[in-house]
Amino acid sequence: MTVHENDSRLLQIYTTTWCRDCRTAKAVLDRAGVAYEAIDIDHDPAAVASVLAINGGFAAVPTKLLAALGLGHLYRRG
Repeated sequence: MTVHENDSRLLQIYTTTWCRDCRTAKAVLDRAGVAYEAIDIDHDPAAVASVLAINGGFAAVPTKLLAALGLGHLYRRG
């Protein structure tokens, strides 16, 4: 699979609608023209489990993940 610079799969951001920092992070990415996939953990139980696993049991949002090109793994960028 070839991943392009503006591919939203490069950056995932786990958010909620009520989180001010989440809204700010998405607004900054939008203004910068950075493509991302927003995942609302309030509506996705599997996403909650992912956030808990990534953050050592804490449901911290926003949680941002940046894809490692060519590796198929995601690394936390916070």
